[in-house]
Amino acid sequence: MNTNFPTSQELKARARQLRQEHAPRPTQVTLLYWLLGSVLVTAIGVAASWLLPASSDTLSAPDLFLSLLLGLYGSVLTYGYSRWILWTSRGRPLENNALLDGFSEVGRVIMARVWTVVLLIGWAFLISIAMTVILLLLSNVWNPFLLFVLALLTVGGCYLAIYLIALRYELVDFLLAEFDQLTGVQAVRRSAELMQGQVGRMFRLKLSFLGWHLLEIGLVLGVSIVLAYPQVMAYINMISELNQYADWKLILYAQYYSQAIQEVLYSVWGRGASLLISLPFLLYVMPYQRLAEAEFYTSLIRPQPQPQPETPPWEER
Repeated sequence: MNTNFPTSQELKARARQLRQEHAPRPTQVTLLYWLLGSVLVTAIGVAASWLLPASSDTLSAPDLFLSLLLGLYGSVLTYGYSRWILWTSRGRPLENNALLDGFSEVGRVIMARVWTVVLLIGWAFLISIAMTVILLLLSNVWNPFLLFVLALLTVGGCYLAIYLIALRYELVDFLLAEFDQLTGVQAVRRSAELMQGQVGRMFRLKLSFLGWHLLEIGLVLGVSIVLAYPQVMAYINMISELNQYADWKLILYAQYYSQAIQEVLYSVWGRGASLLISLPFLLYVMPYQRLAEAEFYTSLIRPQPQPQPETPPWEER
């Protein structure tokens, strides 16, 4: 095992240095990635919701086809961004239009995505079986509060286990970018091999960026709550006139507030506000985090030499 592996703080320091050395290119490329990715996909989704026939019960064939097409497009674009990040971390930044180079390798990228999803579905199935068995055993607990806590910990632990398993395939895009001879399936397998014993390090690296993501989510939800306030107040005024619901008012308020926030988040204005709020975080955090992860990958592929102990004076002859 490489005991000279850089810490999360060292990886992040190197990422900050790279971002400053190549500024403003990482910000420019990330902005282009945002425009070609989130903004374009959101615009197409909004246009499709107006043009395609709405169906509240089932997912129509055009909706399904469009969702798959946009998902594949986003996967290839993400690969192009990861490829640009990797070569920037090596001191060889590509041109901005390199974001679209992934479309020349679409077969390898899609195969890697499909194989990763197949593996994760298999793991999720096994973990869901284990979760079901544990929850059945917990059903014998008589204390309702203790049962709730244990069930919550079980479900949370299962989701965490799936996330940690998914980290085994975190290096797939970097491997595809660096080794042209690898197929999509081979890249997935090689990523799992490289991440053996390294999942904890990758998890700690990602966890160090959690504060930024929580702040972004908090601001998006805060704006959504403000936008949903008029709808909720109208509902509260209506409920206040119904005395027969007096015992359930608090639950009804919370339920309707949740529904109103969801409606805001999925509305055109809500999506636009979410994109604009997320933009400053995306331009700063995304290249920062991806450069740190590229440095993590490089440290695995090209480990630094182990420090050699100094030769004692009595052995110098």
